[in-house]
Amino acid sequence: MDVEAYSAWYRGYVEAQAQAPPVERTRTPPSQHCVICNAYPALLCSTCLSAAYCTTRCQHIDRPLHKLICKSYTLLPPRPSPSHRLAIHLPDDSTCPLPLWINCITKTYDGQEYELPDVSAIFHQDTATAQGLDAKSLRENVPRKYKLDHTIDLQFRDTFLFDGSRQNTCVKTLLDGNYHFDWRGPLVVMSLPGVVVGPARYQDVTAADFRVIIDYLKCYYGYGFAALPASLLPTAPKPTESKPPE
Repeated sequence: MDVEAYSAWYRGYVEAQAQAPPVERTRTPPSQHCVICNAYPALLCSTCLSAAYCTTRCQHIDRPLHKLICKSYTLLPPRPSPSHRLAIHLPDDSTCPLPLWINCITKTYDGQEYELPDVSAIFHQDTATAQGLDAKSLRENVPRKYKLDHTIDLQFRDTFLFDGSRQNTCVKTLLDGNYHFDWRGPLVVMSLPGVVVGPARYQDVTAADFRVIIDYLKCYYGYGFAALPASLLPTAPKPTESKPPE
């Protein structure tokens, strides 16, 4: 799918979901820790209100990535239902990351309720039982050496390395081919509150989570992590360093 066709599909998706009755439910508040260096408090991006920066320097480091998703957060249709959560789709057949609403189905196991995201349309398989899917749960940004106050789930086919899944075009484009692991098939980014393992209850993913996932995809090589390039690391701020504009 080329960029023009993908853009047309996305417009159709937005129009279709906009026809659903709006549901009042406040989006998950983003962290006010700087997404680059974890400094607190930091100021939220004035456009999407979904990622925070402590200085203009950190904002500048994240800008090439952030601008790919920032405007999309302002164009999202209303939440289709109380059970929908905001996720980010990294498609295997397009260069564009896509924020979208995912319906989370409530299930019960051994007397405990949990949520299962309905991602069948993305993975082109029955995901009613999550069969055939796997996830990496991130509770820290390892390359940047800071812990998170929530959990980010990266979902994928558990056999993508040998089931014929194509190389992920979105990841390849976002990272300009500079990564260490052969990510294949579609990827879905979701978020859960807290860092304690328990029954899954999802919340909305943020633009800050997008940076954490991209750092992970860039540095992970299967058995550990490579270092981030110096251009993506904050340096000591100058005495005249200013806060990002509100």
